[in-house]
Amino acid sequence: MSDEKKIEERSKPEATNDTQAEKISQPKPQPTSNMETHAHHLHKAPGKNFWHYFFEFFMLFFAVFCGFLAEYRLEHKIEKDRERQYMKTLVEDLKADTASFRQIKNWYEFMRTRKDSVVTNLRPPIAKDKVVNYYNEVINYINFSVFTFHDRTIQQLKSSGGFRLIQSEKVSDSLSEYDSRLRGLFAGNNQIIEENRRDIRKLMAQIIDESVFFYTKFRRGERSLFDLEGIEKNKRISLALITDDHLILMNFYNRCLAQLGYMGNQLTLIERMSLRAENLITLILEEYHLK
Repeated sequence: MSDEKKIEERSKPEATNDTQAEKISQPKPQPTSNMETHAHHLHKAPGKNFWHYFFEFFMLFFAVFCGFLAEYRLEHKIEKDRERQYMKTLVEDLKADTASFRQIKNWYEFMRTRKDSVVTNLRPPIAKDKVVNYYNEVINYINFSVFTFHDRTIQQLKSSGGFRLIQSEKVSDSLSEYDSRLRGLFAGNNQIIEENRRDIRKLMAQIIDESVFFYTKFRRGERSLFDLEGIEKNKRISLALITDDHLILMNFYNRCLAQLGYMGNQLTLIERMSLRAENLITLILEEYHLK
């Protein structure tokens, strides 16, 4: 009996050790109540409710809106700067137009006074002692000029859609009307004068010795004259007509008279267009506070 008891007593500690090892190896269960409380606490965390998300949406929307306003203001400023620059160059073009108007007006007014001289000096038949007068009259139909459009700014406004940049309705309407009239009847008369000048030039080559043009005193904006003394010194040049064909001489005479009529009609339009250009310059300077 004593041996059996000893064996049992020896086996008991081993069982105890195995039981303790199993207990140690098993994880301790977490209280269910604590887990539920933690999840509920996260659900109720500050700043995670409806107003928090609404506030985030509002801030995002506000940031995008402010960016849009900044971009719009920048674009608006750029367009205002472009508009102002267009107006500056437009004023320069209009001033160039008025200068051209004045120059051509002075010449056309002078030519309008030559009607009697044309009849006296150019109407055939031409006597030999009147040939010098014929040459001095002919030179008036060589060096006159036609109006040149200074429309760089208007063309830029048309090609790039820049007319929408002009905020002043008065300036926009006046500019459109000025451009329309300039390219309408005025441009039509301008073209007639230029075409008739070319015809006169062709007929002139059949009538006079063009070597005399090497002895011409050209004066810009004023009447040019032949250097008669220089011509007389050059024995190879004589002031004579190279044809006495009545038809050619009469055709040339009629063309010169017609040119005077075209110039007279254009002179009226020049005065009107010059006044419109000056008024438009004044309007632009006032509307855009330019100096």
